[in-house]
Amino acid sequence: MDQISYSPRQIKRGMSISIWAAVLWSFYAAFVGGPILPGLEIALGFSPQQCALINSMGNIFLPLQLVGLYVQERFFHRTRYWGTISYMMFTFFGLLGVLSNYYSGFTPAMGFLLFALTYAGVVVCSSLIGPIGLTWHADFIPKRSSNAFWSKRQGMYMLFSMFSGILSGVLLDRLGAKDVRSYTYMLLLGMVFGYVSSFIQTKIPDPNPFPRKDRENPFTLFKEALKHKTFRTITLFFSLQSAGSWISAAFTSIYLLQTMNMNMKTLQILAVIAAAISFAASYFFQIVGTKYGRKPVLVLCTILISVQFLIYAMLLPGNTMFDEFGNAVLRRFCLFLGLPGWQLPPGVISVLPVYLVAGITGVGVAAAQQSLLTSQGDRRIQGSAIALFYSITGVCGALTGIASGWLYKFLENIGVQAHTGVHPFNIMAFLSAMVYIASLFLIRKLHEDGAVNSFKMMRVLVTENAIRQVVQSYTLGRPLSEESRVSKLQNLRGSMVTDDLVADLYSPSSRVRDEAVNHLSNLDKATPEAITELLKIATDPDLGMRVPALRALGRLKAREALPTASLLAQDTEPAVSQAAVFALGMIADPSSAPVLRDLLKDEKYNFLHAAAAEALSRIGGEADAELIYRAYSTEFNPTLTLQTLLALCRLWYVPESDDVYRIFDAEMRSPGEMLDAQFKEFSAPALWSAVPAPSTDEMTAMLDRDDLSGAARRVIEKLLEFKSIQFSAGGELAQLITRGLRWKNPPFDADTAILALLIALWSDIAERPDGQFDRSRLLCLLCGAKRIVTRHNRNREAK
Repeated sequence: MDQISYSPRQIKRGMSISIWAAVLWSFYAAFVGGPILPGLEIALGFSPQQCALINSMGNIFLPLQLVGLYVQERFFHRTRYWGTISYMMFTFFGLLGVLSNYYSGFTPAMGFLLFALTYAGVVVCSSLIGPIGLTWHADFIPKRSSNAFWSKRQGMYMLFSMFSGILSGVLLDRLGAKDVRSYTYMLLLGMVFGYVSSFIQTKIPDPNPFPRKDRENPFTLFKEALKHKTFRTITLFFSLQSAGSWISAAFTSIYLLQTMNMNMKTLQILAVIAAAISFAASYFFQIVGTKYGRKPVLVLCTILISVQFLIYAMLLPGNTMFDEFGNAVLRRFCLFLGLPGWQLPPGVISVLPVYLVAGITGVGVAAAQQSLLTSQGDRRIQGSAIALFYSITGVCGALTGIASGWLYKFLENIGVQAHTGVHPFNIMAFLSAMVYIASLFLIRKLHEDGAVNSFKMMRVLVTENAIRQVVQSYTLGRPLSEESRVSKLQNLRGSMVTDDLVADLYSPSSRVRDEAVNHLSNLDKATPEAITELLKIATDPDLGMRVPALRALGRLKAREALPTASLLAQDTEPAVSQAAVFALGMIADPSSAPVLRDLLKDEKYNFLHAAAAEALSRIGGEADAELIYRAYSTEFNPTLTLQTLLALCRLWYVPESDDVYRIFDAEMRSPGEMLDAQFKEFSAPALWSAVPAPSTDEMTAMLDRDDLSGAARRVIEKLLEFKSIQFSAGGELAQLITRGLRWKNPPFDADTAILALLIALWSDIAERPDGQFDRSRLLCLLCGAKRIVTRHNRNREAK
């Protein structure tokens, strides 16, 4: 079957569902993952080799991802296949919990065999659906949104991991961390959270769910993926890192619990701290990754992970120096505040830096990896490439993880700790750090379009205020009101005192004069002396500063500039006249409206019509709507066309015209979002008294079908019904008005004056469809429609 097409609104909704599914997954992970499984292994008395085998098993079966992908693509509906196998995986986790409860009734060998087989069921199911979820996401998430989406999803996962981590830690502490039955309850609860998470994720739209018997030979797709240079580079890079990590990863929690004498609750609290750091870091990497590229992010995270392993390497058994120092500082601080002495549990201060670094790197690596995998190469081979990637990296990790059990036992047998005081885990952590450092030589071969030099990015982040840079970038990336966006942009630049700026207006350097004018325009309020000097410069062509001076006067809303700006609005130099019109709009004094109307009526000034329309919309009334519509209908520049539509909407918008820009901005950034919200407002039953309210579902269905013309026509038909104006069902609504936007028949009032323009807008959508303008046209039409209905209700209430 053909691929299913979804509207931008449905895609955005699917991305939100995916994020909430990840939130529930965080609760599942907290109850079955992290230190829970190693804690269960300790409670059951597993040997180092057994621990290494169980903890590496997730990587052993990763090549089954290739089988799972092939079987699904050839024989099964993707959503149903993923849901069924995921439910089976969680069921195996529940069986593992039940088996643990009765483990003591078996011989050690039989018990471990049953445990390994049951856990194998978990990882087999996980592998069979491993690439399915990513290919599913890759099909419906636009590439331009990939980095931001994965960073946000990972950030939300980490945020809720804090709550789930605290909950699981407190619950396990209450049940008893050394009691095997406690882990039975934990695994069963994790199974429930997993069921709910999978159920929610099956509601995500899938553009390509159906199996195809004509799928290409998977080996052909694997060969094609391997020919992709970027795929080979990131596969080798992450394979080496997977091997390096699993040199010591299987024993991290065991080392902290057994050797460092830390308890499960403490580890869960540390995990919560790491999750909090990850949540904050997700926004950081969302901006940095988009601005600088994913390669610099991977370089930075790799260096930090190497530091993380080096800290583990220096965390020697019995070395409490860091804990003693930290607790001494904490006691002194409590004494200074007059509080009773307090100290942290053993090992917390020593291990805390590791978890802080892990919080930063966890989200950075995960988001960069998923973004690279889902946005590289042809979508035809993407699923096979993802499966092949995880199979290769998984095998590398599995082989290293299994070998780590024998290495651990070997180091233990030769008495390395007795002779040197260094634990086998410390040596293995050092080896992990060295492998991660070596992986940096591989990432150098990754060439990412638009990415900056990695060392340049790190130099910028170190030498400048990186947090402020990210906060500003994040703020400017969100839909804002017009005033808010302008304010944020102005705050990116510095300012000087007014007296110095006035002196610099006459500097012999043109660059200094230009900066002085720009900074003056950023002041909340300028002194009368500054306004006077700006007016002089605005009328002095010799300095070449008339345009920035007029714009500065407009930003300062200097009423003293009205006569000058009104005069210069008809200047022979286009740049000057445009700056003067801009100033009149910013000052927004009603006395300048006649000047702007004259400009809109005169075809000689058609290059000023868009600017004049925007300026007039700030100070004019409904009577000016026809003039602004005519400016829109004769404009050819796409940006200026949108500017005139925004001006028209500003005249009609209820309740506050200042909010119009935010609505247009949000619709352009997230198509369908604001239209959906405006339809809901327009369909609110409270607005409709004389006739039944429009159907929200009908409007939403049209929006999902991208039937903007039908939606516009339905709005106008409802208004005609509301105004009791007779029209022929199914007839051409445009025939109700003349080419001069006049009604052919009564009634004539303020509402029908707007309605005539709305019919003209609908006619534009129907007869001159343009994907660049139609959503803005429809937004404008909805603003006018709400104005008619709202005014009618107000008049009725006044009577």
